[in-house]
Formats: sequence, C-alpha cells, structure tokens
Amino acid sequence: MTGGHDTHAWEPGWDGHERAQLLRMSRLTLAEKLAWLEEAQRLARELQGVRERAPDER
Repeated sequence: MTGGHDTHAWEPGWDGHERAQLLRMSRLTLAEKLAWLEEAQRLARELQGVRERAPDER
C-alpha cells in the first residue's frame, strides 16, 4: 500500500464486490487489461508449478 488515503471501502456481500470489481475493470485501458491478463496468467502458471512440485498431502 502507498502512504496515501485509501478511499476504497469493502463492498457488503458478494454482489456488491462483483459489481464494484466489474466497474473497476471497465475503467482500465486496453493496455492495462492486457497487462492484468498477462500477470494473471503468470500467477496461474506459478501456482501450477508449486502445485506440481508440492508433495502429495492426501
């Protein structure tokens, strides 16, 4: 977090969060959306790698 004021408040319930998240995503430029998707893909690949390397805990 930065040192500035955080004006974001948690939305009550899933519906409020979902609407707020859709609104935030709609405000992104195409370049920002692509960067977000690339980061999400990188994270998914990283998590898959951790999962594959982790010992079976079942």
